[in-house]
Formats: sequence, structure tokens, C-alpha cells
Amino acid sequence: MSPGRDEQTTLSSLRERPAPLPGTQASAGQPVIGPPAALPAVVVIGTSAGGLVALRTLLVSLPCTLAAPVCVVQHLGRQPSLLPELLAAHCVLPIRFAEDDTPLKPGILVAPPDHHLLLDDGHVRLSRGPRENFSRPSINPTLRSAAQSFGRRAIGVILTGRLDDGTAGLYDLKQAAGIAIVQDPEQAEYAEMPRSALEHVPVDYCLPLEQIGPLLVRLVEQMVVRGGEDAPSSVRAESPMDHDERFDKPAALTCPDCGGATRAHRLGSLIEYRCHIGHRFSLEALTTAQRNALDEAGQRLLRSFGEWIGICDLRAAAGPVADQAEWSAAAANAGQLRALLIDLLDQPV
Repeated sequence: MSPGRDEQTTLSSLRERPAPLPGTQASAGQPVIGPPAALPAVVVIGTSAGGLVALRTLLVSLPCTLAAPVCVVQHLGRQPSLLPELLAAHCVLPIRFAEDDTPLKPGILVAPPDHHLLLDDGHVRLSRGPRENFSRPSINPTLRSAAQSFGRRAIGVILTGRLDDGTAGLYDLKQAAGIAIVQDPEQAEYAEMPRSALEHVPVDYCLPLEQIGPLLVRLVEQMVVRGGEDAPSSVRAESPMDHDERFDKPAALTCPDCGGATRAHRLGSLIEYRCHIGHRFSLEALTTAQRNALDEAGQRLLRSFGEWIGICDLRAAAGPVADQAEWSAAAANAGQLRALLIDLLDQPV
């Protein structure tokens, strides 16, 4: 059984931390700007439902001297967004949508609509790769790329949200010796995402939202730039088609996005399902997809029964007298089946 939140916080607060690296402190009021190789850390914050209010609370506590880039992934979908503008009044750090192939430097970058935000060799990469857990941008790809690029210098934060996007990425970040922080689910507006992370990932800190910002400041100040390869080979830059050697076994489940076959891949206690295109789904996301598919199929069948009853009635009224009884009986039989289907659709799945 995992330790409680109070115990986790107490244990984590006793962790031995290195002194700040010389040269990473800025003069008062001036952000630290330097080459990507000199960045002491990167922070990835993932959130979904309830995220706007949570981000406003967290980001206001980050000073302009913060020496690490902060990458924010909020589920936006494809629609245009004003998220940076909505958050700007609550930030002293510069904030903008991330742009492809730009150097990574201190400030706040927001994943733009319909793009995954990836970190690669000190640069920002935007990708319209396969959706994960029905989302693009998704939190998991950003956390994975942070783990691959920064290793133990990566800090991942999961805030309020539905379902469990971010759990798999936070697991990979921990495998690369990064630091995992989760908002206290008892305080989160939507507890599912933080609760999932706590269930499947050995998080370092579980804190109320108001304490996460000051913690990030302390951690970044204490990070040491490490030379060499920080991440294990299992957390590497990935192509959607290069996962076969890492899959556990085929799954008798189809991809909700493309209909392709999936394979199950285990990440600790979490199971992730991936198709050959590269779509990824947690079991929770697949459950939601299958429930929606059952409901949609039931509604289509209900509509078909209604239309078939109408056709039978028309044939009974307009056809030969000898056929009227047959069509009337068909309409009555379809009506009984339709009533049974309505009862079935009312049952919980």
C-alpha cells in the first residue's frame, strides 16, 4: 500500500538536496537566459478539467528569476485558444504558445491546440502525431520527451483533470530519475488525474496547489546541471512505429481512433494499449471509449428499429390486402424488440 499524502510529503521533505549550481542565480528582477545546455531543469505541468483556475493559482507564485523553462499542457483539442492571454495577468514570467524548432529557454510555454509539445536536444518540437487518450495536445508525450532530454533534471507536475492522462508519462519520468509532483486530489476540482498518478507512480510530493509553486522554485534553484546521458535507454525519443520490441502481448481490443489492432504494454502497475499507428490509451480511457461506443451503437439500433417500424406500417397501409397482416405483424414484432432495447439501454454498463 502506498504511503498517505502526509507521510509522502514528510519523507520527500527530508530528501537530501544539492546546493544551487554556481552561475544559475540571476540578479534581482532579471530572468536567467542561457544556452539550452546550461538549463538546470525543465518543468512540465499537465492538467485538464479545472486547469485554468489551477494554473492561475500555481503560476502566480513563479518568479521572473526562475531558471528553468515551464511547459504547460492543458487539453485544448483543435479549437483556437486564448490560454496564454488568460494566464498572462497571473504570471511575471513571459508566457506564449510554443513554436516549433525554437530554442528552449526560461519562461512559460503552452502547448498549442492540436499539437503535442515535445522537447528535443534543447529545442521545442511541435508534433501532430497520433492522439493519446483522445487528446492532442496530450500530457504524456511532453513528459516522456522531458524524461528523455533532461533525465533527473526533469520535474513533472499533474494537476486537476478527468481520466488519467499524464500518469504514463509521469511513470516514464520517474524511470529516468526525475521528480514527480501531484496536486492533492482531495483539493483538486477534478481528482481523477492526480489520483491515478498517485496510484501508479511513486510520486515524490503530493501537495495542496498553493504549495507546489514555491516547491518548484526551491527544486529548480537546487538542481545541478548533469553531464552525459541522464535518461535510461528505455525512455528514448520515439517514433510511432518503433515500439514492437517493447510491447508485452497482443490485445483483443481495437483502437478507438483508427480501428486497428492494439498491443498491451505494461508500465509498472499501469497498462497502456497502443496500435501500430501510435495511438495510445490507458485502460481507463479504453473503458470510456467502449462505453461511448456501446451507447452510440444502441442509439443507432434504436433509430433503425424506429425506421423499420415506419416502413412496415407504410407497406401494410399501401400494399396488397393479402400482405397487410404480414407487415402489421412485422411492425408489432419490431416494436417489441425496440421496447426491449430501450430497457436494456437504461441499464448501467
